[in-house]
Amino acid sequence: MPTLSSRQSWWALPTTAFVLSAIIGFGISVFLGPAPAAGESSVQSAPSNGLQIGVTHTQAGHDVGDEAGLTATERSLLARRQQPQNQHIMGWGANNPEPRPGQYQWDSLDHRIDLIRETGGVPVITLCCAPDWMKGGQPGTTDWTRLEQAPDEEHYGDFAELAAQVAQRYPDVKVFQVWNELKGFYDPRRNTWDIEAYTRMYNEVYEAVKAVRPDAEIGGPYVAVESWSSADASSHPSALRGSWGVVDQRALDAMAYWLEHNAGADFLTLSMTTSPNDADLPTDPITAIDKLTTVVGWLRDRTTLPIWVAEWYPLPEDTPVDPEHQNAIFAASLISMIEAGVSTVLLWGPQGGTDTSCRGCLWTVDGERSEPTPLFASVEQIAAMSDGTVTAVDTTGRVRGVTSTAGGLLVNTAPRQAVVRHDGTVIKLGPYETRTPGR
Repeated sequence: MPTLSSRQSWWALPTTAFVLSAIIGFGISVFLGPAPAAGESSVQSAPSNGLQIGVTHTQAGHDVGDEAGLTATERSLLARRQQPQNQHIMGWGANNPEPRPGQYQWDSLDHRIDLIRETGGVPVITLCCAPDWMKGGQPGTTDWTRLEQAPDEEHYGDFAELAAQVAQRYPDVKVFQVWNELKGFYDPRRNTWDIEAYTRMYNEVYEAVKAVRPDAEIGGPYVAVESWSSADASSHPSALRGSWGVVDQRALDAMAYWLEHNAGADFLTLSMTTSPNDADLPTDPITAIDKLTTVVGWLRDRTTLPIWVAEWYPLPEDTPVDPEHQNAIFAASLISMIEAGVSTVLLWGPQGGTDTSCRGCLWTVDGERSEPTPLFASVEQIAAMSDGTVTAVDTTGRVRGVTSTAGGLLVNTAPRQAVVRHDGTVIKLGPYETRTPGR
């Protein structure tokens, strides 16, 4: 995980071409009519609640430090999206907000929240991390190497007060995530997360923020759901497994404990990568998306809270994948999130370099020049479908799609041509091609 460093469209269902699909699982449809020709798919639909697709700003932004600010292209791209934009209160582009007890420095956080407002984003704040004096450091100092250390328990109340100050300062911010990936809450003696301590801190934060901002929406526990290549490779294997590996039971235990013992919550948030901890991805990236739907299904059996994916990485870090292939993987995973009923996903860092290692970037930067990636158009199109309808895949599982009154998107996840036959129309998709209606 990153550290500091009326559905009327060209897809309207035909009345005779095939029988309506049956719905199972997370809304994935099963074809019941005449099978399409080999290599072709028939487009079918199932209801969905839509998906918000936002970003988390990081220290890599052009607006950090001595930089002049976002380029006109970057501001334009953010303004076109009008989706959630998340910022941490300390780190990832924000300085220490309270270097001494009761002495606040809001300049950098103000700057980021103003940027979100100016570009029409929906502001989200992650209540992480804690000033040094809350974790044994000297007041007035900031040691960035200790950013990910949790506050000492005797300072949970101080961190809760800081969170309340943040909530009062930014009354237009409605959504707050508490902490980030349980950083600093691992207990090496028990070889598991100290979810009990985190939940105690969470509860103090929840109550402090709700006391001054009853309208605030607060969620946790923002746990990283890790996996391993096999049960034998894990000290804590769970029953959740597939060709992508085995989910670590400790993350499931942490979420289960938090669900039972939190003082209140408006949503549940988590972080996830498809890559196992101990080996390379044992299957292809598209198949590995099943890890996400499996975990969300497990959660759906235990809570009705909206589910946020605060970080999502369907590709191993530094994997050299060309932009079109990466776009197909991310777009297919976003469609799977719609199927699974995920409420919101945040892409970590909208800005990337000019190489092919950027995972989920919406634009790349070369000097003072910024250009949207292929993923930008896919994200924009999917995010616009608040009343989205999920479509089935073809017999080979190569084509994914989503449609609504706002339009649609087809994704060919294979490195070879795919053909979609719909209501007498044949649509050819090139390798890894994504296409929006009418284009």
